[in-house]
Amino acid sequence: MKLFKSKDFYSVALAVALSLVIVAVSVSAATTISTDISTGGTLAVTGASTLTGLATLTGGFISQASSTAGSTLTVGGKFMASSTALFTDAITAYSTLGVTGATALDGGLTMDTNKFTVADTSGNTAIAGTLSVTGVTTLGYASSTAITTSGALIVGTTTPTTNAVAELSASGSATTTLYLGSSGSGKGGCIQLEGPNDTVYRIYATTTGPLMVEAGACK
Repeated sequence: MKLFKSKDFYSVALAVALSLVIVAVSVSAATTISTDISTGGTLAVTGASTLTGLATLTGGFISQASSTAGSTLTVGGKFMASSTALFTDAITAYSTLGVTGATALDGGLTMDTNKFTVADTSGNTAIAGTLSVTGVTTLGYASSTAITTSGALIVGTTTPTTNAVAELSASGSATTTLYLGSSGSGKGGCIQLEGPNDTVYRIYATTTGPLMVEAGACK
């Protein structure tokens, strides 16, 4: 009787030990849980985790390494990156985009299709609408510091008189409409005209008499 009980004890002990080994092996491998998991402490996972359903993180999300979103990443609050954020595809902002620091754009700039464009390599800027400048503007062309226009150049007050016949029109309510000066010592302003026979004429003022009109260039 004692021998039988002793055999039973060893049999049960062996079965329990084998069960523990099987459970340990099963836990160390892939585990499928078909119900909710609730933990009051930290959940540490050393391997890859695949979440096929919705994951709700009410306390935030901190990634110590690279994170890849295979589909749409929707952020209801602020998206903050303490280092550089790299986007290999286009970024679409459906609301206002506020940037407090400097912005570097290496591929050019396009707004509203063609309303304001800056070319990538040349830096050429095209504005489809009106350009209004309230401050002082300095314009230069290459190294000659010249200003070129393909149409008429109209200069005047807030509502200058438009003359479609002239390439250069200057109008204003003051007595001095057009002023020509010279920075050279002892030299005055000069107007240079081209005659119908391709002869160049100059008009300038003297210190002793009336205006002088004669053939020749101002310079």
